[in-house]
Amino acid sequence: MCRRTTAAAAVATVLALPAVGAVPAHAGPPDGDRHSLSARAGLCHYFATCVVNANNVYYRDAPNGRALGQVHRGQEFYVRGGQAGTPWFRGDIVGGRADVWIHGDYLEDHL
Repeated sequence: MCRRTTAAAAVATVLALPAVGAVPAHAGPPDGDRHSLSARAGLCHYFATCVVNANNVYYRDAPNGRALGQVHRGQEFYVRGGQAGTPWFRGDIVGGRADVWIHGDYLEDHL
């Protein structure tokens, strides 16, 4: 029983770590375009699950595009990329709509 508990703890620890090769959002594209304050602070990474940090945050069909709905504090968002020169992140709402955009000021690292 002790081995199972230890193995489960090890798996949980590995799953909590960011993916190998994950690119911090503050690193941005190679040309060094600017990102939002939260992105520059490195609070969210590309190819990682982030969390919405406020209530009533719109997710959109494109950066500054049409609002498709709202998410709230604690909602997980899998970031798949962004748009160079903007603070917008493209990804999937965990358990919800895929391929949407959320402004980087409303995302932070999954704790």
